[in-house]
Amino acid sequence: MEEKPRKGKKKKSGGKRKKWSTVDFIIIGVLVVILAVCIGKLIQIGLTYKAGTDEYKSLQIYAEEISKSEEAAEEIGIPKLAIDYASLQEINSDFAAWLYIPVLDISYPVVQGVDNEIYLGQTFEKNNNIAGAIFLDFSNKKDFSDRHSIIYGHNMKNGSMFGKLKNFVRDEELCDTNPYFYLYTPEKAMKYRIVSYYITNETSPAYTFINSDEEYDDYYRMMISNSAYKCEEEIPEGANIVTLSTCYGKPNGPQRFVVHGMLVETESAEDVTVETQSETVVVETETAGGDTSEEETGDVQETESSSEAA
Repeated sequence: MEEKPRKGKKKKSGGKRKKWSTVDFIIIGVLVVILAVCIGKLIQIGLTYKAGTDEYKSLQIYAEEISKSEEAAEEIGIPKLAIDYASLQEINSDFAAWLYIPVLDISYPVVQGVDNEIYLGQTFEKNNNIAGAIFLDFSNKKDFSDRHSIIYGHNMKNGSMFGKLKNFVRDEELCDTNPYFYLYTPEKAMKYRIVSYYITNETSPAYTFINSDEEYDDYYRMMISNSAYKCEEEIPEGANIVTLSTCYGKPNGPQRFVVHGMLVETESAEDVTVETQSETVVVETETAGGDTSEEETGDVQETESSSEAA
């Protein structure tokens, strides 16, 4: 007698549905919170960058270039700026000079604090902001009469402050297109020829101050031998040196990028600057759309900082 095949039990498709446990809900909740915090941080960073950029953009009215043609620049040697020194000093009594680097489109006020920390996180208008300010080493003379002066600025991701200095590394021919930077004080204007730049670190001898002829000679040899750039121009012997310093590489890392310039020309401020009147500037600012008080600024950075950093 033939056996009839047994009918197997049909398997349920998909099996049992897993029930969500309390732990599952807690994990999901934590992940959602982390995501929200990350998004919030990104928004905050973006707003900080914008605030810092907006502040320094508003300060450009206090130093406007008058002669922009190459012919005019060659004729006077130093670009002529209309600088409202009175207003800049009123905004911040730590104001020391105006720095102008045409080839990088860098144009900022320079301050000098009581130490090299305060302006790492404080703007020219004294707002707390990771963009900080461009500042002169606190141990230098404010009139740039030292044989070696150091100016620091953050390496911002958006290219503001000293974020464009690294463009010299990216484009080897860039410096030769206009190898000068300028410093303007109420008393004088100074033209510096870029003679050297290179990547170094926070403990580099690049941050050494010069107190004797021997130290000067040692420093000169060091900056030329380390340089990734070759200057073909003859520089006056013993010319004062200004170093521009910023961070390089990973944020808060030890790497630095420095640019050395040597003084090749000095003019009286009266010859190369037109001091504008504060009242006129304020009226123009308000008409252009806004109160220029500290409230209008902000913060931000990719940065890298310090007297050892910036």
